[in-house]
Formats: sequence, C-alpha cells, structure tokens
Amino acid sequence: MNARSRWLALGLIAAGYFAFRLPFVLKQPGGQDEQLFSVPGYTVAKEGVPRIPYYPARNPECFFYRTDECEFALPPGLFYLQAPFFWLFPPGYPTARLPCLVAGLIAIWLVYELGRRAFGEAAGLWAAAMYAASRVLFFAATFARPDEPCAAFGLAAILMLWRYSDEGGLKQIVLAGALLGLGLLCHPFAIVYCLLCGLWMLLVGGPVKRRVTNAAVLTAASLAMLALWTPLILAHRDAFEKQFFNNVLNPAGPGLIRRLLWPVSYVAHQVQLVYEQAGIWQMAVMGIGLIGITLPLLRKTATPQHRRMLFIVWGSLYLLAACQGMHPTKGYWCFTGALVFIGAGAVAAWLLKSLSTIGRPIVVLAGLGIAALFVPQSGIRLWWAQVRPQPDARYDGPRFVREMIAALPAEGRYVVEPAFVFDFWLAGRDVIVRVEPRDYLIEQYEYDWLVVSRDGLEKSIPSKLNGEFIRSFGPEDDPLACYAEVYRPAPKAQ
Repeated sequence: MNARSRWLALGLIAAGYFAFRLPFVLKQPGGQDEQLFSVPGYTVAKEGVPRIPYYPARNPECFFYRTDECEFALPPGLFYLQAPFFWLFPPGYPTARLPCLVAGLIAIWLVYELGRRAFGEAAGLWAAAMYAASRVLFFAATFARPDEPCAAFGLAAILMLWRYSDEGGLKQIVLAGALLGLGLLCHPFAIVYCLLCGLWMLLVGGPVKRRVTNAAVLTAASLAMLALWTPLILAHRDAFEKQFFNNVLNPAGPGLIRRLLWPVSYVAHQVQLVYEQAGIWQMAVMGIGLIGITLPLLRKTATPQHRRMLFIVWGSLYLLAACQGMHPTKGYWCFTGALVFIGAGAVAAWLLKSLSTIGRPIVVLAGLGIAALFVPQSGIRLWWAQVRPQPDARYDGPRFVREMIAALPAEGRYVVEPAFVFDFWLAGRDVIVRVEPRDYLIEQYEYDWLVVSRDGLEKSIPSKLNGEFIRSFGPEDDPLACYAEVYRPAPKAQ
C-alpha cells in the first residue's frame, strides 16, 4: 500500500469516527460522572483551581470531601486539558468532552502505528478501524472522563519505547517517561502501563547496567512530570488525603503486592466488565484476536516484533487484573482493549489475505461480515435520532436543558440531577447536585425546586426528599429522549 492509499484509509477511519461520535458529544445530556469531571475544567480556565462548586460534601468518608474547594478524587490532568477548550468554546458538557474526543482520535492513530510496526500495514488499518468503531472507545471518547486521555498517553509511551527498541536513543526513553507522567496526571489507572513499561526496560535492551539505567531514566522522567501536581496537593492536604484515598485506593481491594502475585481471583471480574462494556460480539472479536496472535508463539513462528506485542498485550491484561482488583469502572478497557484490538486487526488481515486466493468478492463479503459485528449495541438508533431534524429538543440535551431552565423560576434553591446540574450552575442558579446520601445528608438541605431525571426517578429521589410533583419535560415513554421532572417540597402535615 502506498502512502496516499494509507492516508486515505486513515482519513476515512477518522471521518467515520467523527461522523458517528461527534453528534453524541454535542447533544447528549450529562452522563456517568460528568457532573464531576466537567466543571473542574471550567474552574481551571476561570480560576486556575479545579473544583466542583455545587458539591459541598463534608462527610470525610465520601469520595468528594471538600471538593467545592478543590477536586482531588482523581489527578487533575483532564481538567487542564479541558481548560483551553473552555477558553475557545461555550461552557457546558459538550465542550468538556472535546479533549476526550480528540484523545480518541490520537489513540486510533497510535493503534494503527503499533499494529503496523508489529504485524504490517493491513493489520494496523484493521486494528485502527475496529478500535474506532468499538464500544470500549465509544464511551471513553464521548464522555467527559479522564479514561481516554490517560489511555492515549499510555499508547504514546509504548510507541516511544517501541521506537527505542528498534532505533535506540535515550531521547525516546525520556519522552516515554514524560508521557507516563502525563498519564498518571490523568488517572491512577496509568500505573498499569507504567509497570508494563518499567518491566520492558528491565527485561530487554542489552547489558544489565544499561537496562537498569534505562528503567531509572524512565522512572525519573515520569515522576518529574507527576510532581507538577505537588503544589496543588500541599495547598489542600486534607481534601487530597480524604478524596484520593476514598476514591482510588480503598475500592481496589487487598494490597497491590498480593494482587500482583495472585491476580486470578480478579480475572472473572474483569471479564464481566469487558462483557458489559464491549458487548458479546465485540468481546468475541477481541477474544479471537487474542488467541490468534498467541498461537504463533506456541508454534515458535512469531517474529521479534510479534513477541514484543504479545508481551505488551498479555502484560497489560495481567496488570489490569492485578492493579484494578475489584474496582467497578469499565472505562479502563479503552487502553487494554486498544491493545487487544491490535491482535484482532492482525487476525482480520491474515484472514482476508488467505481468502484473497479464492477471489475478491469473498474478501469483500468477509470484510463486511467483520464490520457487521460492530453494529449491534453501537448506538446507531440514538445517533440517527440526534442527526435527523426533530420538532423539539427531546434528542438535543443542551437545548433541552436550556429550555427547561428558561421555563423555571430564577429564584430559589435547586437540587438538580447530575445530568443537568452543570447547566443550571452555568445559568447562575443557586444549585447543589443530587448525590448519594452518604456524601451529605441532602434531606437536611432546604430546597425550593428539585429536578430529577430517569435515574433519580429509579432511585425514588422525589419521595425520599418529600417532593410534590409540579411538571415534566420531554416524553417519558421514549427511552432515547431527554426527560426530567420538577418537584417542590410537599406541604408539611399540620
């Protein structure tokens, strides 16, 4: 394949990615945890400090203790990536998601480049296309969460070390270390690929002294980058200790050393998570890819590049299970899944090459069959509802919330669902976010208006807060549409 064809193929993959993901970014109301990972980027842009002003939690055992003063539940890398977008575009959930969308595009190219170097041009293109269409990227790239930027930094670090293994040069190790540090500044999940890259430097690369030196340089560069977080931590030590430990360290389960030595009990948990995140068909593609690139090693027909990629893929899977333990978050698979899809791309390229001896129509049909596996649970129904003209705002989250805010009184204290709270706060309303009772006893907060989404209705929030129904917005019977109900405090019994 010549350079023009290669860039055309990559351009088509990128165009498809934006065509199917950008409408979701622009029109979806706030999703999982976005009330926590959107406004800190805005406050960084305006104040220089990441915080969640509508979340006055004071329970020292909750994840977001004093987060209205400074946010430490996760490192602040995402928020500083969001800040330039908030300088350029109107504030809201869509703008907060743009760094993740861009990180997804960068990760697609990195998957292609790693796949190309390990298994050839066709494998790299298939891997990039699969990853671009996958559910493991879909959610990570379209929600304002740090998972995808973290994954992109990890893939970039692996590419730098791959180049070092092929070409040498201490510069590649320093760059890789800086990328590892940036990944750690986005999410502690980066420990997975930090350990992976450290082992890589210790196990390969010539004499023992050189390997130890390379690992030390890699570690020093990553820690130097991570140290950029130190001034913020020292300024808010109490909030950091409570938030970071409660959110990151405690949910993982027993000690890291124990999990590293025996991660087997956590494998089933990760399998369940990837099944829920990727869906049965895409998980099957990933499994076939994993098996397909492992068999040549058993037959001793693997090339050095092939063995290197096997070390990276299997090492990332092992470290994922060991480091994350029983942590329930599925978004981390945007990194490990990217590596597994490199194997799937290699298998797809090998299959189509083998079928080419039969005839071009068979190759085309096989390629379409592989692509069809990515259609179920792809969100295509919601995508179509968002891109076609609509008579109202039911599929346009930002417009839906604007119209709802305009229809409600400007005065009074609001308790608002996570899906809408950022918009209410931006509109200047006196608002706190509706959260789990353990964070702060929300029933002790007097309110004038309660705004709930379907999630709040499922959790019976109106009855728990003694709300009296006032009105609804949107069609209740359409699960793809935006929907909200508004309540006020019910009169107290005499």
